[in-house]
Amino acid sequence: MKNKKIINIAIIIILIAGAGLVLFRFNNTMTNTITNKQDASREKKASFKNITADQLSEMLNNKDFFLVNVHPPYIGEIPGTDDFISFDEIENNLDRLPGDKNAKIVVYCQSGGMSGLASQELADLGYKNVYNLSGGMIGWKKAGYSLDYLKK
Repeated sequence: MKNKKIINIAIIIILIAGAGLVLFRFNNTMTNTITNKQDASREKKASFKNITADQLSEMLNNKDFFLVNVHPPYIGEIPGTDDFISFDEIENNLDRLPGDKNAKIVVYCQSGGMSGLASQELADLGYKNVYNLSGGMIGWKKAGYSLDYLKK
């Protein structure tokens, strides 16, 4: 009976350690991905413009731009969003973006960090009218605007 209890405790310890390693590896991978994208974006000269929630709201009154949510996983969207493309998959999904490099594209995520990376990548890929929503969906809600929670 005592040996069985020791074996069960050992199994639990091994499972907890294994789960910890998996979570550590996932966190490390995400951190490296974001850090590498940030480092690469600093080296490039193309740029984008930051806009506020109020500016985006005004732009939505006469929508003449492509609005893309880049926050994985999908957690909701600003009404009028045209597509969801993960911030780290922009280059692999150019066919889903406007073909005209002069077209306006507004990018947002939850807080503005991932969309900043995506905006820089779009600018580096030659898009000339890229806008990043400062503060993302958090800033959008703080400014008093609503989100849609459609299941993608």
